[in-house]
Amino acid sequence: MLKNSCININAIILAAGNSSRFNGNKLLSIYNEKPLAMHIIEKSFEVGFKEIILVTQYNELKEMLKDKDIKIIRNCMSNKGISYSIKLGLKECRNCDGVMFLVCDQPYISYKTMKDLIEIFKENPDRIISSKYCGKLRNPNIFPKKYFKELLELNGDMGGKSIILNDLDNVLEYEIKNELEVLDIDTKEDLNKINTLI
Repeated sequence: MLKNSCININAIILAAGNSSRFNGNKLLSIYNEKPLAMHIIEKSFEVGFKEIILVTQYNELKEMLKDKDIKIIRNCMSNKGISYSIKLGLKECRNCDGVMFLVCDQPYISYKTMKDLIEIFKENPDRIISSKYCGKLRNPNIFPKKYFKELLELNGDMGGKSIILNDLDNVLEYEIKNELEVLDIDTKEDLNKINTLI
């Protein structure tokens, strides 16, 4: 087993969705004075990932981040589902021991949650570290390198949840306490709901 200090974790930030239920461009919509996607992206810079990889179809995000230490991968085929973004991101991951997957429509995922997940993974680098809230699987999650092959075999809108459910004996759960962190923004009504919880 690797020593804790030698364990490298990449972040793959998934930001290629079509916002079909939002009636507009969700990830570029301004929320709290910045595009929605930028909330989680900016937090990721503070965490200490070996490398941050953003998979997106939006040139606007690429332009906003042109001076930042982040690798941007263009997904021109977002209609292929989230699995295609996962594959594009993983193909850029070299010399890392695990990957944390983050989504941009959960703007209140905290620095503490990300750091806690990383610390658990460093103690258990062969296990999946899965976020939960009220008993349900949520994002973010960390997958060790040994699962990359399975992740690369996903299709359509099938994400890492299917792999977690197929190997529960090798999953360590991290309970998120704050409902605000796990709220997905899929519609403009979801934005209003978040505002009532702040």
